[in-house]
Amino acid sequence: MLKKRDEVKKKTFHVSREGKIFIEADEMWTFAGSRENGTWIWLATGRRTGLAAGCHVGKRDDAGSAALRDSLSEDCKKNGIFFTDGLASYAKAFPADRRRIVGKGSGKTSHVERLNLIFRQRLSALSRKELSFSRIMENLTASIWIFICNHNERILFH
Repeated sequence: MLKKRDEVKKKTFHVSREGKIFIEADEMWTFAGSRENGTWIWLATGRRTGLAAGCHVGKRDDAGSAALRDSLSEDCKKNGIFFTDGLASYAKAFPADRRRIVGKGSGKTSHVERLNLIFRQRLSALSRKELSFSRIMENLTASIWIFICNHNERILFH
């Protein structure tokens, strides 16, 4: 069992030669109950592994970006180079010397954008169709976290 844990730990985040972990962050809009109850899903993913590194469901404000940062492991917080869009909230959550503002067309956030797309395709609550949306915020949040656990498990163990 210990050997298996060590293998998983090594595989979790590949660290570059300089000791840095490349993290891509983005957010996407959804709602629970009605469109007036819009909320944002904040996601962070490891560029080299495709693992979901962190997540937060909440408002698109400084507290939301701080909650995304807090959901990251200590290793990611300490050694991360963060690739984000130009949203001002990211500037308050991540250190300026380790944050890179990139455009959508640059391809530097393509992994987290792909994860957003996978979310929309596989979680019916995010499909933007009136019949499949989540009616209760707690259920939406739980389904997102279950999906993240399953997504990471597929990458690590299959």
